[in-house]
Amino acid sequence: VKMYYTSGHNEAQLNDSLTDILRKSNIDYEEIATSSKDKIPEDCNILMINAPQYDFSEEEYKRISDYLADGGKAMFFLNVQAAEKMTNYEKLLSDYGVNVAEGYVVDVQGAMNANYPTMLVPQIEQHELTADVGNTQVVLPVSKGMTTQSDVRSTLTVTPFLTTTDSAYSKVDLKATSMEKEEG
Repeated sequence: VKMYYTSGHNEAQLNDSLTDILRKSNIDYEEIATSSKDKIPEDCNILMINAPQYDFSEEEYKRISDYLADGGKAMFFLNVQAAEKMTNYEKLLSDYGVNVAEGYVVDVQGAMNANYPTMLVPQIEQHELTADVGNTQVVLPVSKGMTTQSDVRSTLTVTPFLTTTDSAYSKVDLKATSMEKEEG
């Protein structure tokens, strides 16, 4: 299996724990600067976009979109502190039925501790991909929210793996001193 991970947008680095898991799983991984390629390589089994700080260009959007339309697979990770509006990156997700919420998620009921409502312990949904998780808890220190579009095309299925409680909301002021839900 060959995984490419994008570069050129100040993406988060792959940490040692992840690269160790990839090696043990016989997954070869290689960096790809999507801005300097005509297309995603044919041997790419999965494309990882790991929390970029800067948006993709229209040309990069087209390359990745073409790869996905041809049956390619990708993992998208969001960056709460992205340096700019991620129009093309979010458009890739939107093309597949997912909207990105502005700001970061606050969930007092689904938090690890009520004093830290951004330290989320989401519900792990039942799916074959989450079957091996067992009774393990996933802890997410600060997260961007995603929602499923209600009008996805009939050939598309969007399946959430981790969900917040119904009381979760998005805090759009990244410098807010209060975690209380506010207008807007």
